[in-house]
Amino acid sequence: RVIAIMAEAKPKKRGHKKRYSIIISNPLDALKIKARGNHLALYTPELKDIVDDIQKGLETNYKNVEVKVLDKCPDLNTEFLQNDNKRKYLADSGICGSTRIADVGGLPYLYNKSFRDKSECDWEVHNIIETCGMKQDTQPFVFGSANADINISATGGEIVVNEKVGVIKHNKLCQIGPIKTVDMNKAQAQQPGDNDKDKDKDEAKSPSTPTTGDNGGRARSSSLEPTAEKKDNNDDDSKNDKSDRPKVDTYVSSSLGCKANLFICDGKNDEAVLYIKASVKTGELNITNCIREALSKVKGVENATQIGMGGIMKVNAGKVKAYIMPEYVDIDYKDNDAIAKSRKTVEIGPNLLMFTNFITADPSEGGKYHFSLESTICQGLEDHSVHDAGVFIESATNDTIEYEGYFTLAKYIYRVEDAYHNIEADQKK
Repeated sequence: RVIAIMAEAKPKKRGHKKRYSIIISNPLDALKIKARGNHLALYTPELKDIVDDIQKGLETNYKNVEVKVLDKCPDLNTEFLQNDNKRKYLADSGICGSTRIADVGGLPYLYNKSFRDKSECDWEVHNIIETCGMKQDTQPFVFGSANADINISATGGEIVVNEKVGVIKHNKLCQIGPIKTVDMNKAQAQQPGDNDKDKDKDEAKSPSTPTTGDNGGRARSSSLEPTAEKKDNNDDDSKNDKSDRPKVDTYVSSSLGCKANLFICDGKNDEAVLYIKASVKTGELNITNCIREALSKVKGVENATQIGMGGIMKVNAGKVKAYIMPEYVDIDYKDNDAIAKSRKTVEIGPNLLMFTNFITADPSEGGKYHFSLESTICQGLEDHSVHDAGVFIESATNDTIEYEGYFTLAKYIYRVEDAYHNIEADQKK
């Protein structure tokens, strides 16, 4: 049940769609958390009208560039990510239909223990999509980056979200060093708002069954599973490896923590998409920021009229730099140097799958919703790539790098639980 109170504002010039400020009361099962959100309509020009701008922008940063519009999105599993094992890397085959970006939580939660341990930093994917105006029974495709639920991963980590709600989860947990989980029984016992009846209900469930239904996914004893290659090879070395290499495990849970940047759609293939291929980096901007900057030059983009885009890419050749947060730290979220030092940078690739979403600029008045401008996360495509994952930074081998991907425009952007606003409000008390 979703209760929404909407206040309509005046439409902007240049045909900008109506803007809405909403408060959504969304009872999240036993925890009774209220997911608060605001959303704005984004500018969605015809794809054919932005091809030239993107082509010109990419050519200032890459030697070889191809940009074109396809009438329909191909099956990204079978036509784009085909492999000898016929493995489906994506939870759905397309990126079209009911497109929107969800910006959840934020860095202030991640770097503040007093908030990090609270229920405000604990969201289920199905609750997020409902807050963003989608219904579970439509089985949306959700992809992007997030931080792990602290009740599941004791040392944090990056989550590759790749999920068809209620149907398929291909989510991955990326960490540095051995992956550490917490005592699920203790975590559940300490959860605020859980009563004995709810705990009994969770404990009665099979520990091998991830719960994403009416109980909000609270049973998490099996939220981490070894990847298929580890099961087959009984590879305990990765589990005990204390090196600084990334580790990647299947993240069965739909529970996310602290922050998430997600692209949400119907997963359909029946609409036009943008195809982009670029290789040999010659400029300063990374691939996503280069596209962002090019889109910012599209006629009509200004102030509250901004473009949002989501896409799925792969790295065909070369390597990229990525980062992973090895452990939780309490630092000033405004201190960029401290944040940079808290992250471990790695070089990974090629054969990488990349999920991205970005906007040309924050469309909210005065930036009051604190929207993230860009978010891209990577994971290895090959079955043996248990050490390839992280949040994308930039190309590591400019002479050999090659990106290829499919993109579509987002119709809306949602701010769910504004960590920046909440932290500042708390500090004023």
